[in-house]
Amino acid sequence: MSLDILGKTKNALYWNVIIKIPSELFRFIISIFMARILEPKDFGIVSIASMLIYYTNTLTNLGFNKAIVQTDNINNKHINSIFIFDLTISLIFYGLFYISAPYIASYFHSNETKSVIRVLSSMFIITTFHEIPHSILRRNIEFKIISLIDNVRDTLMGIISLSFALFGFGYWSMVIGQLISYLLATLYLLYKAKWIPSFIYNHKSLKELLNFGVWNFLNSQIYFLSTRLDRLIIGRYLNITALGYYDKSKSFSQMPDEAIAGNINTVMFSSFSRIKNDSVELKRMLGRGITIMACIFFPVYFGLFAIAPYFILTLLGEKWEPMIIPFKYLCIGCLFSTFNGLFEVFIIGIGDYKKYVIRKIFATMTLCVLCIYFVKIGIEYVAIGYNVYILIVFYFSIIIISKHIVIDWKYVLRCIYIPLLSSIVMVIIIYTSQTMLLIEINSLNMAIMIVLGISTYLIAILIYPSSNVMELLKIIVHDLSEKYSSKNS
Repeated sequence: MSLDILGKTKNALYWNVIIKIPSELFRFIISIFMARILEPKDFGIVSIASMLIYYTNTLTNLGFNKAIVQTDNINNKHINSIFIFDLTISLIFYGLFYISAPYIASYFHSNETKSVIRVLSSMFIITTFHEIPHSILRRNIEFKIISLIDNVRDTLMGIISLSFALFGFGYWSMVIGQLISYLLATLYLLYKAKWIPSFIYNHKSLKELLNFGVWNFLNSQIYFLSTRLDRLIIGRYLNITALGYYDKSKSFSQMPDEAIAGNINTVMFSSFSRIKNDSVELKRMLGRGITIMACIFFPVYFGLFAIAPYFILTLLGEKWEPMIIPFKYLCIGCLFSTFNGLFEVFIIGIGDYKKYVIRKIFATMTLCVLCIYFVKIGIEYVAIGYNVYILIVFYFSIIIISKHIVIDWKYVLRCIYIPLLSSIVMVIIIYTSQTMLLIEINSLNMAIMIVLGISTYLIAILIYPSSNVMELLKIIVHDLSEKYSSKNS
């Protein structure tokens, strides 16, 4: 692997992860205020419309955007052909959703959903112009620009949504926030990518990307179904309020995954794609990725599981109490999901996506059966079904990766065992403090447990650090000192 790719990867990780932390923290705070102002039913209404719109949005591109990042030789003919294809399909779906909105609302027993679907379906058109410049910047590993744009977009979305919510717009506040923020971000992406849409279509150029595109299209369909199938089933067989509780449980549990792991994996996909023929560097980079995930997400999800009642009731209020149990269960699944995301971008980056997609189809079918069976018992059991799905995908991913590089369960364990043991010690300390001292649920006790948990984890991981963790710490300290020295000079 060239030093240029290594340097770009490390720089991209800093920009795409660290720089986004303040934005994600702000988004989390906004979500707390939104949950206090709005009702669970409001989140259920928007959840149904968003799931349908964003799922159908994945149908418009056939996976060609990832081909822009992964394929070695891409030119303007390829990019403009993708744009024309995407725009045509998007316009068709916009018309179909506008016409079918009343029938969809009737199916989910929610008349309010009709207008939300019609308005939110304009995201089809916006996304067409948004994703191509985004992919161009990802191909060039320009994550500094991407991070800044995404940060501003998410911050604007939060401010706009909260402002409209305070003025009594209810669920419409979330819809308006999404549309305005994405529209502004799209305009700036087009400017920074230096790409001007051209209405020129070349079927031959598009066909050259078809093989990669089709399989990634299937993977995107499976991904979207697997992450939304549980919500669709709850919305159909239970009620909008139950969906609101489950949707908030899942969105809160997925927030660390989406805020940090998703950004890490975006960078890693670009890097894996550039070094896909170097098995030694692939293994080294994958090992570092696993260690990074373990160091960050073991304490985060173990900690959230341990303080779930304090976290939900203190921040959101007593009306959200039914989401505590599903939230705890989903934290377990999301922990494994962070690793699944890394494994997926590795598999797609090296080009072995067919086996992965086929196995994921099987896992998704299993998820569907489990959700239909468990929804009759309650949303807590739907969360368990989702966790089973995550574990199946985790197992399949390890098997596929082991056929390309020398990796087994022992290798994975060497990368994660110190963060894992440190997190277990942290949870024991937190639970002990809950039962003996911090029994009352309030913000002060929650803050004490968070500080106690972080301190325990850091002490435990530094007492007996593994070689992988020490290597990672040395790299981070070295890079930060270099950046500081160059800034002062």
